[in-house]
Amino acid sequence: MRILFLFVFALSNIIPCYGYVLHDTTSNVRVSAKLQVSNVGLAPVPAFSFNSPIVFGFLTVKKQAFSFEPDVAVGMNGKPWMTNNWFRFTVFDRNKWKANLGVNPSLFFEYETLGSGEKIIRTQRNLTFEAAVTYKSNGWNLGFLFMNINGCDPGTLSGNFFNIHGEFTAVHIREKIFFNLKPQLFYFNFNSNSDGFFAASALDIKHINLPLTVFTQGVLPLWADFPTTGFKWNFGMLIIL
Repeated sequence: MRILFLFVFALSNIIPCYGYVLHDTTSNVRVSAKLQVSNVGLAPVPAFSFNSPIVFGFLTVKKQAFSFEPDVAVGMNGKPWMTNNWFRFTVFDRNKWKANLGVNPSLFFEYETLGSGEKIIRTQRNLTFEAAVTYKSNGWNLGFLFMNINGCDPGTLSGNFFNIHGEFTAVHIREKIFFNLKPQLFYFNFNSNSDGFFAASALDIKHINLPLTVFTQGVLPLWADFPTTGFKWNFGMLIIL
């Protein structure tokens, strides 16, 4: 189960340690990129763990209502884990409401050891459809996300994912120190025999004058019909370059 989440959910609790934005005013194309390093490798929606440090690279190319948002995840040992290719369309963005539709042909690279002892990489293909609605207000926002996941190869899982998430932004602790809090609830049902309901949250603390972010995130299974390891969490520090 943890493997499926690696390529399905590159969508929330993302805390970049590097960002770059390029805006071409003549063609109205906006390009941005960011890099995230996870010290203990919780998945972006942290129901499951990578069990090792991992690096995410994200790219966004946006023109008006359309965007192309590929990403790739690679282990610290150089092994590739997954790649997503999100194509998104903004249905509307007005009066604090925003709605998106998306489709994602993705690849997950599974490592297997044959009976002969030889290690191989098996590529698994998935096609995911997404619908998202977000309400934004001053200092907070609330969103709903639905995904329909379709496995294209034997052994891949198919099913649905539902997510309700919020964010409280720039809550001041002291004059120049503030935090962002990102709670969420999500439910999934895959292949009619893998169901789970989870609560998760992420917290990052920043100083206005320092390029440093201290963060922690955790996840708690509220109910699941498969064995889980209980509460998981991690923490770390990020430097904004």
